[in-house]
Amino acid sequence: MRTKLLFISCIISSLVSAQENQRLITGQIIDCITKELLPYATIYTTKTHGAISNQEGFFSIEVGSENSNITISYVGYEKKIYSINEIPTIIELQPLTVNLSDVIITPIDCANIVNKLFEKYSQVVQTKNQTPKRFFYRQTTKTDNTCNEILEAFFSATSLLCIRELELVEGRYAELLPDSLNQCQYMTFTNYIQYSQFTLIDPKKDKKDKLIVPLRADFSDFYDLSIDALGHKDIYEIKFLSKKNINRPIVEGSLFIDPEQLTILKFEGKTRNAPPTGRGGKLIKNHKLNFSIIYKQIDELPIVESVNVHNSFVCIDFGVSNSVEINSILYNLNLDTKEKGKKIYHKTNLIELIAKRKYSPDFWTNNEIIKRTPLEDSAISIFEKENKFGTYSNE
Repeated sequence: MRTKLLFISCIISSLVSAQENQRLITGQIIDCITKELLPYATIYTTKTHGAISNQEGFFSIEVGSENSNITISYVGYEKKIYSINEIPTIIELQPLTVNLSDVIITPIDCANIVNKLFEKYSQVVQTKNQTPKRFFYRQTTKTDNTCNEILEAFFSATSLLCIRELELVEGRYAELLPDSLNQCQYMTFTNYIQYSQFTLIDPKKDKKDKLIVPLRADFSDFYDLSIDALGHKDIYEIKFLSKKNINRPIVEGSLFIDPEQLTILKFEGKTRNAPPTGRGGKLIKNHKLNFSIIYKQIDELPIVESVNVHNSFVCIDFGVSNSVEINSILYNLNLDTKEKGKKIYHKTNLIELIAKRKYSPDFWTNNEIIKRTPLEDSAISIFEKENKFGTYSNE
């Protein structure tokens, strides 16, 4: 009995000691020249322990006594490594540039590179039997600068080139309802996460109702291409600009690749000719949808690290205009998972699904939450104080 008590005491002491040795490091990442904020940069201590900066470049990461260094990386910028005891609160990254005195400029066959990418990844996208990873997702809706909706969830999903086989593990949802004095009709969304399942490649034959994406056999029918070499040609930025006569919904933007390994590092862009449908007779104007997908390389294959989507428009209802802005972040926590949840389809009502699985406050206390913006932090504090999370039920 005494031996058992001693054993338990040792375990408790070890756990307490480990917690005491944990340290929270926070900071903000910016461009060293323009001082612009760098959202969704990757911060990590090991291959399996990392974080990502939020929309305003802020991040937080817990480090233990076994960690000595923190690495900060952002596509198109020089990587920085700091000792955990010397990392500054403002981290300035240097853009990759070409030193013209050392580099001989030669023509780059952009179309040939895109063809090779298509041939390579049209095979990759069919790959099966990938181990699911755990993902964290946050979605916020602002109507006229008031944060009126927040959804947070953990998902299980495969992530080779794009997010697939998405399953809800745990989630919570809260919304602000307009009162009798508020003329604003807040917008809410039942399944905005579908935008996070965006894919760069379309290996099948063209269908006129499908969204046009960059990597396809007939890309030259839809896009004008240009290319920039960054950092002594370590990275190519291929720009896809839709041709003037394209009236169908189309994605355009910049694809960052490693030309030597022919691997995809990042894609950032926007949609054109794809305005949201007016709801209940409401008129939608000034629509903009931008997104950024960051990949990490595992065995020279691109695995989705994070997907950020920013959507904004003006909603006009009975002559009253409301500005609406929706932001979402889906982030790979780099953890293999066997958790089974409810599958998410294109038309799934995610809010109802979260309600049916009910709300567990303990789950949120014990799981990592990606760094929030000040607005998100403030809104979530209000929702939690007023007990708005978990008010939905399946009764």
